Amino acid sequence: MFASARTGSGKTLAFTLPTLHTLYNNRLKK
Repeated sequence: MFASARTGSGKTLAFTLPTLHTLYNNRLKK
C-alpha cells in the first residue's frame, strides 16, 4: 500500500480530493 502511495501519491490525491469534495457537497445540499 505504501509503495503504491509513493509512486502515485500525486495522481491519487488529484483524483481522490475532488471526489470527496463533491460527495461532501452533495451531502450538505441534501
